[in-house]
Amino acid sequence: MAKRLAWTMLVALALTALVAFPVLAQGPQPGKLILGGSYTLERGEAITGGLAVVGGDVRLEPGSRVDGDVIVTGGSVDVAGAVNGDIALLGGRVMLASTARVDGDVVVFGGTVDRAPGAVVTGTVREGVGLSPSEMSPFAPLVPFSESRGPGASEQPWDWLLRQFLRLVQAVALSLAFGALALVVTAIWPQGMERIGRTEMEQPFLAFAVGLLTWVLALGLMVVMVITLCLIPFALVLGLALMAVVVVSWIATGWVVGHKLAEVFRLRSSNPALEAAVGTVLLLLVYFLVSLVWCMDFVFGLLVLFLGTGALVLTRFGSQPYPPTRPAAPAGPIAPQPTESRAVMPSAPAQPPSVRSGQELGLPPDAAGRVLDDTPPAPGMRSGRDLGLPPDADRRLLDQG
Repeated sequence: MAKRLAWTMLVALALTALVAFPVLAQGPQPGKLILGGSYTLERGEAITGGLAVVGGDVRLEPGSRVDGDVIVTGGSVDVAGAVNGDIALLGGRVMLASTARVDGDVVVFGGTVDRAPGAVVTGTVREGVGLSPSEMSPFAPLVPFSESRGPGASEQPWDWLLRQFLRLVQAVALSLAFGALALVVTAIWPQGMERIGRTEMEQPFLAFAVGLLTWVLALGLMVVMVITLCLIPFALVLGLALMAVVVVSWIATGWVVGHKLAEVFRLRSSNPALEAAVGTVLLLLVYFLVSLVWCMDFVFGLLVLFLGTGALVLTRFGSQPYPPTRPAAPAGPIAPQPTESRAVMPSAPAQPPSVRSGQELGLPPDAAGRVLDDTPPAPGMRSGRDLGLPPDADRRLLDQG
C-alpha cells in the first residue's frame, strides 16, 4: 500500500510540474515547453529550468545538459547527456545510453525503461506505474488484502496470519468510517439519495450504460485539459467533482443494500440515513473480501461506480425521480346540463267518476229493481233471495244509494 501511495504522489508531482512550467518561463531562469512536437538538445547546449514536451519525443545528445526535470507526455525520451533532476514519462519509453547521467528518479507511467550498461541514475527507476486493473479500482490504495496472498519464503505462518488480521481490522475500520460518512450525507440529503438509489433498483441497465458513457467522456475531457496545460486548473476541478461522484455512488448503492435488508427483515420504521450507513459498511466489506480474488475488486468497483453515476445523471443529481412524474392535467369546467323548456306541472289527482241515481236520470223508481230482476246473476254469485233477504232488499239499497 505504501508503494501505491508513493506512486500516486509522483503522479501529483508530475501534474504540478506541468502547471509550474509556464510560470517558470517568466522567471529569470526560464524552462522549455514544447507542445505537439519533438525536441533535440544538441551537444554542448544546456537548458536551465526544466524541459516539458507534450505529444512529442525528446533527445538529449552526448554533452548536453538539462538543469531541471524532464517531463514528457505521449512520447519517448532518449537520454545520452546529463539531467540534473527527475525524468517523468507518461505513455512511452525512456532510453538511457551508456553516457547518460540522471541525478534524480526515472518514473514511467504506462511505459518501459531501457538502461544501457554504464548509464548512471542516482535515484530510483520505476516503470509501468499505476496501470494495473487493481490499481485503477476505486479505493485501490486502501484495499488491505491486495498485496500478498500467502506467507513469503522467509516469513513465519504466524506472522502472516497476524498481518492478515491487522488488515482485516483495517478493512473494518475503513468500512465503519465510510459508513459514518454515509450516515451524515444521507441525513443531510435524504430525498436525493433515495431518488438515486431507487433509480438504481428500477433502471439498473440504463443506469450502468449512462454511467459508463459519463465516465468515458469525463476522463477523455480531463486528458484533453491536462494536455492543453492552460486548462489544468479546470481539470483539477473536474477531478474533485469526479471524486464526489465516486463517494455519492457508493453511498447510494449502500442505501440500496440497506433498504433491501430492511425489507427482508420487515422493518417498516427504518431510517434512510441508517439504511445508507449499514448498507455502505456491508458493501465495502464485500468489496474488501472480493479483493482476495485477482481483478474482482476492479470489476466490483466499476459496477458500483457506473450504477451510481448513471443514476445520479438520470435523476439530475438527485433533484427529481426517474422517470420524472408528470403533473395531472387540470379538470375542465363542468358543462351545464340542459334544462327542459316546459315546466312540469303537478298533475291533479284523478277525480272519481260521478255517480248519478236513477231519479236524476228521469227513470221510474222501480227501473233499477226491474233491471236487477231481469239480469241473471254472474257465475258464483248468490242473489238476495238465496241469502234469505226480502224481495225488495236490492231495490231499496239502490234507491238509497
